[in-house]
Amino acid sequence: MPFIKRSLTNLVTLLAILIGTFFLLHTLPGGPFDTEKQLPKVIQANLYEKYGLHPKGNDSFLVWLGKDLGAYFKYLPQGRLGPSLTFIDQDVSIIILQALPVSFELGLWALLVSVMVGCLMGILSARFQNHWFDSSLQSLATLLISWPSFIFAVGVIFVFSIYLKLLPPALWEGPNFRILPVLTLSLYPTAYLAIFTRHVLIDQLKSDYMRTARAKGLTLIQALVSHAFKNASPPVLTLLGPLTAHLITGSFVVEIIFSIPGLGRHFVSAIINRDYFLVMGITLVYSSILIAFNWIVDLLYVWLDPRLKAT
Repeated sequence: MPFIKRSLTNLVTLLAILIGTFFLLHTLPGGPFDTEKQLPKVIQANLYEKYGLHPKGNDSFLVWLGKDLGAYFKYLPQGRLGPSLTFIDQDVSIIILQALPVSFELGLWALLVSVMVGCLMGILSARFQNHWFDSSLQSLATLLISWPSFIFAVGVIFVFSIYLKLLPPALWEGPNFRILPVLTLSLYPTAYLAIFTRHVLIDQLKSDYMRTARAKGLTLIQALVSHAFKNASPPVLTLLGPLTAHLITGSFVVEIIFSIPGLGRHFVSAIINRDYFLVMGITLVYSSILIAFNWIVDLLYVWLDPRLKAT
């Protein structure tokens, strides 16, 4: 029963996201076939008919929205995400399948870097609590959180690509091309994890079992890693869902700055070109990944703390 209830809740959430996105997309001015050079009305009418869409102005907004929404949802039962309005004769699913591995790899590397570096910074801060080293790490984490990723991206491109000439400034063609985008994307999650891990570990340091572990002869860093960090893992794990959301949405800016051929770049250009089917397809994929990942995190949370099964 909990599985069915959670599945239905996720399905309703996904449907609400799709309808909300479709509504917001249609409130934008302009249409998918508007160009600098005005097309003849006959050609525009043929294009709208070809894709099953309806031009603005012929009906009231809600009637027009309902017709276009119906045109979109007729593709889903067929296992299709609809035709792209800008990539001629290409289905949206093909475009997504070509770009998804790039965005997934970028997000995965950024998540790994964030978890490893962020947790390490948190452990060291807790170990050297109220020491100048702790203050330095916390100041660095605060600086990284408040630093916009696009400014950081410009900074690392200037230093490592233009001034030092060590790394390529853009594109996605080899291992060296991954370093700067991953570094930029992992900026915020690393800092957030460092601050949160430090806070949770300091609470654990006040526990009786930590005093017992120290009395047995363990050093503070050994007690932190072998005992306190294990108990602090569930709260830290709950952050992975929201952090994954940040890595996905944050990749839009990073992919554009570093000219990475991922979903984020397609998403931004699809909104500019009013490519309704492509925007909806990418939204569906992103939302499904987020919902699935949050579900996995919840399962891991229960696995780490079996007492939650009762609730």
